[in-house]
Amino acid sequence: MTKPDYIISTNTIVSGIIEGNVIVNSGVYLKLDGIINGDLTLEPGSNFIFNGIVVQEVIDNGASTYENNGIIQHFVEELVTGE
Repeated sequence: MTKPDYIISTNTIVSGIIEGNVIVNSGVYLKLDGIINGDLTLEPGSNFIFNGIVVQEVIDNGASTYENNGIIQHFVEELVTGE
């Protein structure tokens, strides 16, 4: 069974467990005091404060703010290139 994707499109605080992948939209703030059992993707201009565990990968596509006080399995920073 495939885990669902959760798209965070409004400012959000999570204190629990998310079973699936999470995408934080541009211009949105997410504070995590819990666990993401999947990948976390940070879109350009998103803001993330992290006090928990991301079980898979954190993919940073150009987050404005990123504060890590927790545990991440693997961090990937995407290169954003202009044309």
